[in-house]
Amino acid sequence: MSTLEKLINIDRRIIYLMIGLAVVIPFLIPLRLPIYVSPPVQSVYDYIEALPERSVVLVGFNFSPSTMPELYPMCLAVLRHCYSKKLRVMGMTFNPRIASVADSAMRQVAQEYGYEESRDYTYLGYKPDVVPVMLGIGEDISLPFPKDYSKIPISRIPMMRNIKNYNDIDLVVDFGSANTPEAWIAYAGARYHQTIAAGCTGVMVSGLYPYLKTGQLVGLIGGLKGAAEYEKLIERPGKAILGMKAQSIAHVAIILLVIFGNIVHLLSRRKG
Repeated sequence: MSTLEKLINIDRRIIYLMIGLAVVIPFLIPLRLPIYVSPPVQSVYDYIEALPERSVVLVGFNFSPSTMPELYPMCLAVLRHCYSKKLRVMGMTFNPRIASVADSAMRQVAQEYGYEESRDYTYLGYKPDVVPVMLGIGEDISLPFPKDYSKIPISRIPMMRNIKNYNDIDLVVDFGSANTPEAWIAYAGARYHQTIAAGCTGVMVSGLYPYLKTGQLVGLIGGLKGAAEYEKLIERPGKAILGMKAQSIAHVAIILLVIFGNIVHLLSRRKG
């Protein structure tokens, strides 16, 4: 069998092994790859960076467990940015499957920055019915959230004493894998003129770009790439940057294999 015939009939398991190595190697060997920060991600960072100390940010953890690899790293990055700026943070979710994950994320970052629950941050927990909750916050946040996730009445939480509705919230950042970013725009932005930023999966980015153009979103963090960009901005490399390295090397390997396959195919046709 000629060399060309061997290349045409190469065992596909070898190809799988090459892709597997391309994914694993960046986790084992430190690689420095350039990260370009896109304007929508920079806009989110700049807006939070310009907020005065003790400003209020409402964070919506509205993704599903299946999209956590993309959205969870950007949640941590934004929380770290808010906590480093000494902003007050409220967390909430419309997804019951992510309620405990959101609580864990807020507690983890709070420990890193010495934040005290109920004084510097509070996690309101899970509520169903997206539209009534968003409209309820516009009137009085204690209507949809009479108690926080730890069952403490809102009236007894020191941080919440001067926070009644959207007038007291400086920014809403929604991390959504479904239609919650659009819902915030429609019910909190259009009706109550609330400032909104969003984080979303990579496949959702193109659908949210029009809201950036109209100013209904002040910024947008898209997918694992956006999360890696935000980690670069706050100078805290995490799982997003590591994941992007593996993804980039895997993409290069796939492109090279496609080129290799086409070359072998053309050579075989010429010989034939």
